[in-house]
Amino acid sequence: MAAAMDRYEVLKVIGRGSYGCCLCVRRLGGGGSGAAEGGDVCAIKQVRVEGLTEAERGAVLNEARIMVALKHPNIVCLLDPCFIQGG
Repeated sequence: MAAAMDRYEVLKVIGRGSYGCCLCVRRLGGGGSGAAEGGDVCAIKQVRVEGLTEAERGAVLNEARIMVALKHPNIVCLLDPCFIQGG
């Protein structure tokens, strides 16, 4: 697993799609940019960027920026955006 994933214990795969998968994880320890504490159960959306066009990569980055800015009780917040080459 990539270094950023060292902060999480993967519990199960929630789903898979054309661009990647969504994992149910437990956050290990504290830290990170978000509000999640060690032991909290979170979801991680992994998106494969290999093979995406520049426009598609831009859309992925834009989605992450928007998700970080969203604060609403009916929308899951993005705690810890991370972009990893390869893997």
